[in-house]
Amino acid sequence: MGEARGTAVPLLAGTGLVADTLARLLEPYGLRRIPMGAVPDDAAPHGLRPVHPVPAGAAPRNWGRMDGAAGPLVLASDGWPIGGDDVTAGVARIPAAGSLTVHGEPGELVIGPWQRPGVPGCPSCVRLRRSRAQEHFRALCARHAVRLADAPPTGLPALAVAAAADLVAAEVTAMREGRYVDLRASGAVMRLNLSTLAVRTHRFLPDPFCPYCGTLPDDGPDRARLTLRSRPKPAPDRYRIRDMRQEFDDLHSLFVDPYAGLVRRVERDDEAGFTVARAPLGLRGGAPGAAPVTESGWGRADNYRDSDLTALLEAVERWGGVAPGGCRPTVRAPYQAIRSDAIDPRTLGTHAPEAYATPGFPFVPFTEDTVCTWVWAHSFHRNRPVLVPLSVAYWGTALTHPDEPRFVDEISNGCALGGCLEEAILFGLLEVAERDAFLLTWLARLPVPRLDLASTADPRTRVLVHRIEETTGAEVAVFDTTVEQGVPCLWAMATHRRPGAGRPAVVCAGGAHPDPEQALRQALGELGPIAASVARSAPRHADRIEAMVRDDALVRRMVDHSLLYSHPAVGSRMDFLLASDRTTTVAEMSRRCGLVPQDDLRNDLHALIGRFLSTGMDVLVVDQTTAEHRAAGLSCVKVIVPGTLPMTFGHANRRIHGIERLRTVPVRLGHRTSVLPETAVNPHPHPFP
Repeated sequence: MGEARGTAVPLLAGTGLVADTLARLLEPYGLRRIPMGAVPDDAAPHGLRPVHPVPAGAAPRNWGRMDGAAGPLVLASDGWPIGGDDVTAGVARIPAAGSLTVHGEPGELVIGPWQRPGVPGCPSCVRLRRSRAQEHFRALCARHAVRLADAPPTGLPALAVAAAADLVAAEVTAMREGRYVDLRASGAVMRLNLSTLAVRTHRFLPDPFCPYCGTLPDDGPDRARLTLRSRPKPAPDRYRIRDMRQEFDDLHSLFVDPYAGLVRRVERDDEAGFTVARAPLGLRGGAPGAAPVTESGWGRADNYRDSDLTALLEAVERWGGVAPGGCRPTVRAPYQAIRSDAIDPRTLGTHAPEAYATPGFPFVPFTEDTVCTWVWAHSFHRNRPVLVPLSVAYWGTALTHPDEPRFVDEISNGCALGGCLEEAILFGLLEVAERDAFLLTWLARLPVPRLDLASTADPRTRVLVHRIEETTGAEVAVFDTTVEQGVPCLWAMATHRRPGAGRPAVVCAGGAHPDPEQALRQALGELGPIAASVARSAPRHADRIEAMVRDDALVRRMVDHSLLYSHPAVGSRMDFLLASDRTTTVAEMSRRCGLVPQDDLRNDLHALIGRFLSTGMDVLVVDQTTAEHRAAGLSCVKVIVPGTLPMTFGHANRRIHGIERLRTVPVRLGHRTSVLPETAVNPHPHPFP
């Protein structure tokens, strides 16, 4: 191929000043110009010609058979072809050795990307990425596409076009010679500033949903079937296979770009001395012409680099959880037609019957004859693939599948990212355990033991406690909320004895980990920045907080739960915890839970899953991994455990109907002598942040 590429004649197609100038400047490189309409035989080397006659002035959309190698093709346009009916939209159908686009935008010339046969990544991919990375891109396309397509950049300097010609010449030469590693516009675009001649390169990831080069396999049971692999750990107390801190620069380069990146940027902030990072990304779906819905990953650590990394990875995880991005769902049926292969959605916890009857409630009650879309998951109890509703497996279906019936409010509960599949499953299952234990403790008002913070053997934990108390003025308390599976779970709480402006009454967080020491550090690491954030934001929402104190139904958003409990009038709702006279230690938790760290992560995961299976529960895993995750060697999953209490936000969205464990586990744990009656269930919104 290298020899054929080296002798093939490069081609240029296009009209306008940019095309004319490039044709003149690149003539010494052997580039031949071809018209945008019908292609003359002598201009198309080796018999390259359109399959069908092309109307004058129209772009060829489908090219015929090549008898031999064809040279690189440059497609040039003065304007900004951001609509769908332009020559660049058909690049993926042109069987040239490679196709490079050059077009003008206000204040700049944009070169790239290359489109190569069989290689994903084309101009349409760039447009899709930009439509999510740039908040106003969709509105710009909707309002000004026609005008921008016809309008060349104002004041196009000859020097700028000459600079663009040099860049194009270097690209075409490298492509002809097969030096693909030297292609600056392969999987990227170059933006040449018309005033300064500065060149910025923006990499992008191919979009699997691209109508021209995207490919998505069909979902099916074979894709969902899991076989856990051996994953030797760096050390027994390390539960991450890869040290992502060492990979941060590569991950940032791969995912973060304000022009066409999956993640727009990573922002830094601080909360009373705690480092906080935010990584926003635009989501698929939403109204045409409207700004994309933005979801953010958050990072909280004791230094900015770790906060940046956590925020970035959480944003990338959110991308997997919003909607199917690794395969296309293929099953659409009522439950009654597939019950032998499907999970009954009623086992996942539903809303109260009266909630469904509320006018404007966005969810519909489940019935066995309701037709909906299903995706495949792996069941560890059945040891085979099973079907779960799309709207349960992915939390963003309201955006991407607005006509899909949604039976319950679903969030990212149980979604996790890992350096391998086993790692992602382990941390997804830990999140399910953490939230279930927190909600069970809250709803049943369990008087769980307080953890003696002096019992920690980790000096970092003692420093963290001191730092939280010094910076927030609150007193830190931690409670052991471990339930029947014996997975170490903790509830961390910061309380002010004299709450007031800037001194929230109560702030809470949670943590879960096979090692109680690490669970404690995780819970405190969440608590500190959240406590500082609530202290700063609560005074601005004083009127709303007062209203929520009077009416629980006004707790509608995630942030409302923390804001509500900043008010001293509701502090007494925590008395069932704070009044407990029982205590435990980190060492006692470790002995009681008995999850001994292993040398192989697969063994840790088997032990964790076994805890749930031994208590009569199932563990389901939906593989949410997308092409974007695979580009970094990452895995993304959602773990679902039917019968656990799912975390929701907004008091009206609580999902406890049908969860029998809420009644029976308090007895099993020794907190009650009889099942919890419905009248004893805590009626107030939970305080989880």
